[in-house]
Amino acid sequence: MAIDKRTMTAAGVTRETLEEAPGRVLDFLFGVGKSPIARAMLAGRGYDAAEHKRGWRLLEATGNRTAQLAFTDDEIAAAEAELDQWDEGGIRLIHAGLTRHPAQRQFVLNGITPATGPAAVLNVSTLMGRLDSLEADAEGRAALETLAKRGLPKAERTRLTELVSTAKAGTPSGLSAEQIAAEDASFEAALVELRTWYDEWSEIARLVIKRRDLLIRLGLAERRSPGSGGGVGGGGGGGGGGGDPSPFITEPVTK
Repeated sequence: MAIDKRTMTAAGVTRETLEEAPGRVLDFLFGVGKSPIARAMLAGRGYDAAEHKRGWRLLEATGNRTAQLAFTDDEIAAAEAELDQWDEGGIRLIHAGLTRHPAQRQFVLNGITPATGPAAVLNVSTLMGRLDSLEADAEGRAALETLAKRGLPKAERTRLTELVSTAKAGTPSGLSAEQIAAEDASFEAALVELRTWYDEWSEIARLVIKRRDLLIRLGLAERRSPGSGGGVGGGGGGGGGGGDPSPFITEPVTK
């Protein structure tokens, strides 16, 4: 189910803008955590250890998604197709590459014959698992070094293992439209709560912290580029009333 990220949310901003909150909060939390001066300034307004932990808790809640983390049908099909294509040539490569290591070759290729489709995925999964197990002893590692020189290095084995994971992952097709909608509503609610927390503390920070370098650390100001003349940075579109109500600034608020 596609989501129109230009629609307005309960936070009064678009979904696209709302999804920027985790990145901004992460910058803010790390900035406060690494700056005793900023923490001291915010402490006078009630920002204590418990509030800092609350910010992290709200941030982590936006990462607890499941519905859209599964691979798509196309990604799974592509992974299966690539493993299918690799299967026969890969078996031949291992057979030839381990000629000087007959015991290891027998172990790795035992019961393995070229296959297609899901069976090829299982083949590659088994082969990569057996090859990884060779790293446990000196003779096995020597066999892997030879195999790497013949065209199957560790990086390629890792890539193939990741393809196997993708092919085995499954799709979110087991979720009903109602379940997907409920999951997304929960995610958006977490984003709204996080955004509300960020709006409060970022505004307070702008009011109490006057040092530009500290605002930069918190992600509330940008470094001036050479020749900028001190103007507002990160702009490119000017004003337009439908923008982010708490945008980045390049200058601390002054009276």
